Amino acid sequence: MNRRNAIIAGMAGMTAAVAVPRTADAQASLAANPELEQIRALLRAHDEAFTNHDLNGIMACLTEKAAIMGSGPGEIWSGAGRDQGGL
Repeated sequence: MNRRNAIIAGMAGMTAAVAVPRTADAQASLAANPELEQIRALLRAHDEAFTNHDLNGIMACLTEKAAIMGSGPGEIWSGAGRDQGGL
């Protein structure tokens, strides 16, 4: 076996290991975490408010000490900055 075949065999093995579905783990975590539906409801509310450009709805999904990072350098809003026009 040459180097090229060894690399291809290794990549195929890793791909097969990653491609195996993990349905048993997903079912076990659902039973172990009863608060999962509350988290899903919060994410749905945030997604709906974000889609509708509803800033008050988005802010209602966050805590008082939330920190939000933007996409540019230094774009971080935290704390009560929203009251001062920051977010």
